[in-house]
Amino acid sequence: MKSSLANALVISLLLTSCVNHLDTKITVKVPDGYSGYINLGTCIKGAQEPVVLDEDGDGVTSACPTRDAVITVIKPTKTFDIAAEHVRVGRRSDGSPLSLSAKIP
Repeated sequence: MKSSLANALVISLLLTSCVNHLDTKITVKVPDGYSGYINLGTCIKGAQEPVVLDEDGDGVTSACPTRDAVITVIKPTKTFDIAAEHVRVGRRSDGSPLSLSAKIP
């Protein structure tokens, strides 16, 4: 009995650890020739998915990343990811996400 309880505890801790490290995934659609910085407002209810940027590279997403974020960029000729270490998550003083920024090559 003690063994199965200990196993259950270990498994639940491992699962909790894995869930906490999942990156939020956000998809952004851009024109083929677009390159430069993008800025996304986060936690906007009803925001269009995938995100469509304006001419200044600004957009909004309904995603509210609790940790890191990965941005999938869709261009007419190719699709690629911007890894979490290249995506800046701006946060309010309480830790809630305010914005995302990244550079599209």
